[in-house]
Amino acid sequence: MYVLYTNPSPFGGFQDIDLLTDSFSGFTILGAAASDYIGMSVAGVDINGDGYSDVVVGASTKVVSGRASAGAVYVVFGGPSVPGVVDLAAFPASPSTGFMIYGGSNYLLGKRLDFAGDVNKDGIADLLIRCPGASKTFVLYGQPYGMGASDLDFTAFQSGTMGFEISGGEYEGTVTAVLDVNGDQIDDILVSSAEDSVRGRHEAGLSYVIYGRAIYQSSRAPTTAPTANPSKPPTLFPTRSPTTVPTAQPSTRTPTVHPTTNPTASPSPVSYTHLRAHETGR
Repeated sequence: MYVLYTNPSPFGGFQDIDLLTDSFSGFTILGAAASDYIGMSVAGVDINGDGYSDVVVGASTKVVSGRASAGAVYVVFGGPSVPGVVDLAAFPASPSTGFMIYGGSNYLLGKRLDFAGDVNKDGIADLLIRCPGASKTFVLYGQPYGMGASDLDFTAFQSGTMGFEISGGEYEGTVTAVLDVNGDQIDDILVSSAEDSVRGRHEAGLSYVIYGRAIYQSSRAPTTAPTANPSKPPTLFPTRSPTTVPTAQPSTRTPTVHPTTNPTASPSPVSYTHLRAHETGR
């Protein structure tokens, strides 16, 4: 399998490339074993949220740990320094280079792959993985900095944490993101089952649109954990007393017979100009 970096020419087009004879800018992915048939399904998605698209490759007939036709999916992380050859027989070299997903016996995991949009609205792209042999479709949530493990066994898939599982549907079908069907600003997905019979119509086929839902929760935990019981029992009386206790009698001050301020010996000056103007206006 070949991953080619696009390099538009100054004239607005792309140069033709012969993969058998020409050198090219990009890298090559080698299958891990005979009859793995890698690349029967492929997808591009930034599943670790680092800003680089990751390469997702399916090998649906791969035998894993004695499980016939279990199937495998390889996620090769993109980045500024991907090696020129990625050999899946020794993949991943470390969790920083990518991870592998595999299924149970006859899962045919990865026969269909696609970008799922961001169905849980956490800001990181998600991945759709179809397992027609088990009549299952998995939605794998993207995680910052990857999955934290080199291998994921989907026979022990943890719904809610890793994503969710869609069961049912006949052998063949496709999965894809359909963006925002119901206008809630969250991506939705479509799962089709081409060989389903419905209402007496043999192999008429069915398609299901599943709405995305925001389930992202803030990573900030409350600073104080709630307790089973309140820290203080309720009181019958208010805990704060009035600052001044009222007295039964009025204050000891008695009214005075005479004003406290004596009049001045001379009245305040009067504006005679104002008085003359007033008399003139009569």
